[in-house]
Amino acid sequence: MAMTTVATSAALWRSLCLDAGLELRLKNGKPGRDADIEATLRTAFAVPVSAKSLDAWLAEDVTSPHPEVTVERFLVAVLNSQAGFARIMQDILATLVAADARRTSRNLSIAFKFHDMGDPIVQTLEQFRETVERTQKALEKRPTLPDSTTMWQIWRALRDFTPGTGNGRPDRFPSVPHLSHTGDARLDEQLGQVARLVADVQELWTRHGVDRPRVIAAAQAMSGQAPEIVKIQKQLYAASDFWDVGVIDGLQQLSLLGTSSQINRQKAQDELAAALAPLEWGDVWVDRTVRELLDILALPAWQRRHELYSVWVGTRLLEVARSAEPSMRFNPVDGILSFAFGGSRLATYERQGNEYEIWAEMRSDLVGSSTKRKEKIQPDFRVVRAGLSPAGPRTVYVLECKHYMRASSANFIAAAKDYARSCPSAVVHVVNHGPANDGALRAALPVGLQAGVQFIGDATPGEEAASGLLCDAIRDVLFPRSAALAPNDVLPDPTLAPPLRTGCTGQIFLEWDDSLEDMDLALLVIDSDGTSTQSIDFRRTGALDGPPFARFDEDTRHGPGVERIDIGAWHFDRYELIATNYSGSGSMTPAALQCRVVTPTSSTLLRCPSNFSASRTEWRIAELVVRGGEIDIVAIDS
Repeated sequence: MAMTTVATSAALWRSLCLDAGLELRLKNGKPGRDADIEATLRTAFAVPVSAKSLDAWLAEDVTSPHPEVTVERFLVAVLNSQAGFARIMQDILATLVAADARRTSRNLSIAFKFHDMGDPIVQTLEQFRETVERTQKALEKRPTLPDSTTMWQIWRALRDFTPGTGNGRPDRFPSVPHLSHTGDARLDEQLGQVARLVADVQELWTRHGVDRPRVIAAAQAMSGQAPEIVKIQKQLYAASDFWDVGVIDGLQQLSLLGTSSQINRQKAQDELAAALAPLEWGDVWVDRTVRELLDILALPAWQRRHELYSVWVGTRLLEVARSAEPSMRFNPVDGILSFAFGGSRLATYERQGNEYEIWAEMRSDLVGSSTKRKEKIQPDFRVVRAGLSPAGPRTVYVLECKHYMRASSANFIAAAKDYARSCPSAVVHVVNHGPANDGALRAALPVGLQAGVQFIGDATPGEEAASGLLCDAIRDVLFPRSAALAPNDVLPDPTLAPPLRTGCTGQIFLEWDDSLEDMDLALLVIDSDGTSTQSIDFRRTGALDGPPFARFDEDTRHGPGVERIDIGAWHFDRYELIATNYSGSGSMTPAALQCRVVTPTSSTLLRCPSNFSASRTEWRIAELVVRGGEIDIVAIDS
């Protein structure tokens, strides 16, 4: 098993910069196109402003007596830094799936052509879906100790070469002694890996008790059938079978036998390699994850992720229009939905007797003089009334995207002035990935233009999921809700839950106060025979556009907190909701813990029962039964 040569966080960062070709700074010293990654990591590790660079700070940390940043911790932070890119890809995919669903022939392709590219990125929907799924899988990886099955496979591999040993039964956990070198580099590497595994498993045990009896008691006190709880229980129960004692004895014996050439080294290597193959932990996890991460960073979509941000903003416009006007039609040309620099009509819809078109990169005449533009304006997206008159007067909405780490007031103001003058009937939104001070920027515009312009900052997938600011702003302009609701309109009770997100037919919220810490929400899909076929939770986040048509949003590890599962379609007949007190702290009570189930026609609040003991860690919330498109919610624990 080839192991990574990356031994420190500093070495890993340098390797990523070199192998992925990250551009942190330009030759003139200004931030490069990848400076946002370094900025995110500096924030994650609270790197002082005085530090010249992340590289320099990590190098200093590595040489300190007590380094703060391990390789695993740094790699997890790098993965976290790409969560926004993953969400952009997922949101774009959801819109493309919706566009494909409205076609009679399901063979949609997508084209992304950016300003300075000669050839566009063109992928079929399935190719783009595969890219999104591969990206999500790679970025969700986290190091975890092996399950008990793999632990005992390693134990048996060592016992094959050391029969009749390992009979000690100490209550305390013996440390791993120094191992003799066998003279075989590969075998020594394998033995060292197992030795580190023993130490980490023992560290897990000591978090639950100082000796075996206490660890076993902690395992027995755990309740619930959540897969993570069952896995930890089995890991802890291995202490009662003296797994560490047997493995340590095997390590010592094998290292001695290997030194004296009394064994078949090749056989030992092969059997240990087979036992260690399932590991996703330690150096193995780092090595595999770095390789997968480099594959992601080499993707054309990632290389052009700043430009792809504007596509994501455009899909928010499309999603708002699709939810407001079910008759909206996507307009692929020759089977390709194109977000093209040269201009492309993405969709059309009818509203109040008028037909409207949603365009990407449509050109029209510049009105007046500009410090940035010569004869034409070309905003990222616009909505126009269908007709033959010039595009500027027909434009009712302009959406311009920026991806600046620091807001450029001059560029923002110039864009807003040019678009507002040239499209006198339009509302103009200038949207930035980073901050934007709407009040200050609007105050810098001519008074006659201020009312029709809004600057929207921090418009990112994470912030949009939390606040809905961008989608709400688009909806308020293009699809304002009248004061009198039509008879079939349904508004969720605002005291119970927010309106459903675009593209969702249901949402489930688990909410808890600061008396609880790490609560976990899970949605189990129940098969017709009553068995659970899969679980949607923080480990298996699912998907909205394909089975299981449900997606876990984000793992929250501290109270007060909220976890959410979105439902894209009620695809199965039965589901079960479960809440698990993963941290084991606090008590689950009606005042501390509740669950909301929101559908298009109802909002149901379920409170944790009052009869739970303080030691209980699982709440079987409810069974959701789908009949004829209606969802019946039946409380289980009550």
